[in-house]
Amino acid sequence: MTAYEGVLSCYVFAMKTFNSSFAEVDGMELETLSDLISVYEKISDAPTKKTAFIDDIL
Repeated sequence: MTAYEGVLSCYVFAMKTFNSSFAEVDGMELETLSDLISVYEKISDAPTKKTAFIDDIL
């Protein structure tokens, strides 16, 4: 996968997951988008946990 394909993959994931338009996702900085995806994955990977502590996410 090239870097361009990787970025587009992140865009598509963010558009589906966060129910956002391409323009909204494109307006974000790539670092911010990466952080949002990382936080989402950490929260959604623990289905048995009912709470997520900020220290665990960061």
